[in-house]
Amino acid sequence: MIRALLNDVCQRVITFDKLDQRRYLRRRLIEMGLGKSHQALDFGCGTALFAREFKKLGINYVGYDIDAGLLAFNRMKHPWARFTSSLSSLDQGEAFDLILSNCCFHHVTDKDLDEILGWMASRLTGEGRLLIIDVFEEGPGKSALRHLLLKLERGAYFRRLDSYADSVRKFFDIIDLQICKCNLFPGQRGPTASSLVVYKCKARNN
Repeated sequence: MIRALLNDVCQRVITFDKLDQRRYLRRRLIEMGLGKSHQALDFGCGTALFAREFKKLGINYVGYDIDAGLLAFNRMKHPWARFTSSLSSLDQGEAFDLILSNCCFHHVTDKDLDEILGWMASRLTGEGRLLIIDVFEEGPGKSALRHLLLKLERGAYFRRLDSYADSVRKFFDIIDLQICKCNLFPGQRGPTASSLVVYKCKARNN
């Protein structure tokens, strides 16, 4: 619990509560028409930094993560939400209007990514959408500070945009693709800004 608290506090303090990313996500949720009675899964939720954005819109929020310590912390902080570390617990006929993967897949191998994407495609409602937001392999030309920040992400599987899209298209049709800048410090532009790829997808069978 102490580790989860320190993780949460450090992320919020260092990134000014990820204000830029939360604003971006909230805009996307509104654009997608999500609100009361809709069900969303935050895959790889960590310390559930973005749970409040779902609550503000009345969306039923489910957070999934493999770290039981983080989930115990989340349950204490967000008692209105549901958290689980078991995908099988979500396989009981439950379907989601949105599955969000926010800066998660650069920690996942290609094999596991295929399995996860296939599972996600099976858990969406007919009109459901997958929203992937992630950093990607930017190639040469990054500033030294940006290079350091990517190292701190500890992701072992940064992908090129083309290979990322190929993996997604095995199970989904990409209906919107954006490259955006999300700033470490709100309102700033410069070497701390992350280049993020955003995929909005529908499952092939939907």
